[in-house]
Amino acid sequence: MGCKQSKDYQDGQSKLKPVPLITNSLPADVKETIVFRGVFPNQAVLCRDEFQSKYTNELMYRWRPAEILKVEGDNRNRLLVHYSGWADTFDHWVDLEEGSHKLAPEKLLSKDQCNRGGELTEEQIIITRDYFMHGKEYA
Repeated sequence: MGCKQSKDYQDGQSKLKPVPLITNSLPADVKETIVFRGVFPNQAVLCRDEFQSKYTNELMYRWRPAEILKVEGDNRNRLLVHYSGWADTFDHWVDLEEGSHKLAPEKLLSKDQCNRGGELTEEQIIITRDYFMHGKEYA
């Protein structure tokens, strides 16, 4: 469970720019028809944790192994996420429609990207969108 070495993202560098999970350029009626059929309770994912360093008070990020506890919403877009091995007090809701870039398939990211908490690349966002919308696996 967790991060793996990715051939598309190594040494903290990528040539791709981040883009929203769902772009605002879509017409409103199209956005309403998006249903996240690829998300399920007990599904293992990575979740981007945002926290302040206890040493520097600097805002930091890290991708952590997590699991989806609940799936709600007409479009299956609201997910209750639990960080693996953490207390339930850290559980929180993630809305996939807002393009928060807080979730990724379990083994999509490199170990370095997980540790640095880096944003998803454009390619990773496309893979993540397809994974959560259609349940499509990635190579």
